[in-house]
Amino acid sequence: MLFNIALLFNVAGAVAAVNGPKPFSLPSSKSPGRAAAIEKTRQGFQYGTDDTLIRVNPWPSGPLGKKAVKAHYSAFETSETPVYKHADEDTAQAQASLNGTLHLDSLEDYFKLYDGQWQKSVPDGLADGVLLNAKSDLSFSMERLSVHPESLRRVKPDERVALRVEDRLARKITTKTQRSLQREGRLFIVDHSDLANLTLTKGRYAGACEALFFIHPVSQEFLPLAIRPNNGSPLIYTPLDEENDWTLAKILLNSNDVWHNQWYHMAAAHISSDLIYMSATRSFSDMHPVWGLIRRLGVNSFAYRVGASASLVNPGGDIEKNFAWNGDQAIEYSKQLWRSECAPWRANYLEEKLTRRGLINCEYGPELESFPYYEDVSVILGALRTFITEYVDAYYASDDAITADKELLAWFHEAADAADIVDFPASISTKSELVAVLSHHAYLISILHGSLNSNSLVHYSAVLPMHPLSLYRPLPEEKGVSSLLPFLPDLEASIQHIALVATFNQAQIADTPDSLRFLFNEAEFYSRINKEARAAAKAYSATLSKFSKQVKGRKIRGDGRSQGMPFQAINGKCTISWKCQGDPATEALEKMARVFDELATNKDFSSEREVVTEVCRQPDTRPGHEGQCRLYEQKVDKYYKMPGSMDLTMRNKARPETGENSSVHGTLEYQIECETSAWDCFFCNSGGIILSAQWPWIGAPALIKCLMC
Repeated sequence: MLFNIALLFNVAGAVAAVNGPKPFSLPSSKSPGRAAAIEKTRQGFQYGTDDTLIRVNPWPSGPLGKKAVKAHYSAFETSETPVYKHADEDTAQAQASLNGTLHLDSLEDYFKLYDGQWQKSVPDGLADGVLLNAKSDLSFSMERLSVHPESLRRVKPDERVALRVEDRLARKITTKTQRSLQREGRLFIVDHSDLANLTLTKGRYAGACEALFFIHPVSQEFLPLAIRPNNGSPLIYTPLDEENDWTLAKILLNSNDVWHNQWYHMAAAHISSDLIYMSATRSFSDMHPVWGLIRRLGVNSFAYRVGASASLVNPGGDIEKNFAWNGDQAIEYSKQLWRSECAPWRANYLEEKLTRRGLINCEYGPELESFPYYEDVSVILGALRTFITEYVDAYYASDDAITADKELLAWFHEAADAADIVDFPASISTKSELVAVLSHHAYLISILHGSLNSNSLVHYSAVLPMHPLSLYRPLPEEKGVSSLLPFLPDLEASIQHIALVATFNQAQIADTPDSLRFLFNEAEFYSRINKEARAAAKAYSATLSKFSKQVKGRKIRGDGRSQGMPFQAINGKCTISWKCQGDPATEALEKMARVFDELATNKDFSSEREVVTEVCRQPDTRPGHEGQCRLYEQKVDKYYKMPGSMDLTMRNKARPETGENSSVHGTLEYQIECETSAWDCFFCNSGGIILSAQWPWIGAPALIKCLMC
């Protein structure tokens, strides 16, 4: 899973501004003015009452505190202006092109909400496979190990689990009883039952789901076992239910996870970052390298509560417009998560947190065969840790230098005592302790923030139809749902949903110092660090650039998966490549893409068939039963027929009466390559034939050339 993680930066710089940036340095007896400057800042920057709608104390107070909040929000607004502009333009385009033409009569119709839309705000499109694998149980379960990583934990062998699946059903799904899975450490749970304590908005509905997942004893795949929606629905759904019932249950859990992600990230990333920023402001001179690094990591820290209060959690704001719960309920839920999970500092170091939840280093169950979130985060956080280690080494020759730094010691005391950060070390004596604290800060406001919020929403974790922000019909009290459509947002609500999550996408910062990859190349920060720190920054960017190439170069394996996640392809041994060019003035590419859309549903162009076979998942090993099977599973193979290669050329019509010749406005070509192929020449009866087809809405003939059969 590729993390497109966005970090904004604080163009306002430090609270106590200086005339021109000076190199960072540690305090010494030769700089008595630093202590006086810090004391002046402490008098003007105080801990006060949070006057935003978030209402979590402390919050910057005093003349310098208020000035800092204003500066952060101003810089944030400036940086977000193009993001909102693109989202507004894309929303207007979607409304104009889809209203009256798109009728959401099936789940697949929701895919068309993204087809050719949102090109300015989401130029890279959706994550591969997110639509084609929408109903896949494996894709659904692997979301918990990729884009919804904070709600899952492994069930301990001796704990009581309220959600129970009948033994006969559990055996059909898993080959074992639920209790056996639990004893073997193969059972996992997502528990959102506390959402039942929140007040739903009138006309909106959501579950308070409990869900069980398991590691399959035979295949070792991570799969779903059962979902209980609660909140008016006492039913327990399993993969053995009818498709509509089971799909609705998955939608309900996805919707809960999207909600949980947003308010977990608010608590873990933003409230934590604000406390670090406030305590550091009151402890360091503007010249201190640690304060410089904290500012670089926690840019515009104070802007987010103000921004959320202005347009998200305010009455009638975007949360109330789109989610099942309003802004007040969002704030209350975020506070609950802060108190119950997010507040402790060291206990939430990445490895400690995942180990505590049984997702890594588990001593009572098998290792997860694939954990995409941790696999990728380990590389990114590893690069951050390496940079921070080298950065600390660049300024501190030894542990003795740590204990001699009065500003640093004061910050640790301030953070643990005055700012009251739970589980934050009150003292420090080694460089490794400083690296650990700064690395966790970097993880929270870059990796965790980016994976739960930011780009993830529109690319994967909030993509319709499987991830609605709210449901629009009461949860059923009995199984047998005939249609899922009444539960899902209509066209207007769907466009509004996508528009909201698109505003969190930070496509414009790619390859800039605002991106995680070039985070430490920002001009002012780079100009103030020493040569050793600059070398570390260069190495850091090189590491993430290399990793980015590795991610982009990942291939789908023969089983149609990457990192354990399914990606529907033509088949495991085929690849498809595209080439295109077009005149923007005539919207050539958009028009030719619409031709392909029509061809894709033309029976003379493509066809599909399914072959269902029974596969033995559990051979019978009992004496006298050799060669028999205790559990069969249906395997569905899909076969597609289509031309192996095609050129589409768009030309204007020749007008002999004016002397105007036909000219090319655009070309679109694909090429399918397989290890073996048996193409039926049902579309092109002979090689090299050229067909001319006129689509009235294009206004130009499209020449279709089949290069091979």
